[in-house]
Amino acid sequence: MTEKLTSLQLSAEQITAALQGDDSHVTTHVVSLKPVPDYDADAIKAIREKLGITQRVLAFYVAVSPRTVKSWEAGKSHPSKTARRLIQSVQSQPNILKLVFQ
Repeated sequence: MTEKLTSLQLSAEQITAALQGDDSHVTTHVVSLKPVPDYDADAIKAIREKLGITQRVLAFYVAVSPRTVKSWEAGKSHPSKTARRLIQSVQSQPNILKLVFQ
């Protein structure tokens, strides 16, 4: 008796096959990322002001406290690589904020 596989079952079988060395059903993509930029205090503040957002909004987007953003802008601390990547994304694509805050 033949049974029809659901897409989830088919995916599970393809993953199992790939783990066993059969990658005939796997598509891979190579993606190159730009280096994570370094932002100093003035740059962070300038980006935030250009976007017309408060420290609180930037903090929410980057998932840190408003106090942390204030510390970055005062030059007392520096954003992590993850935070810098998020700042880079909102700097290059400001519409991301609209998606986040819908």
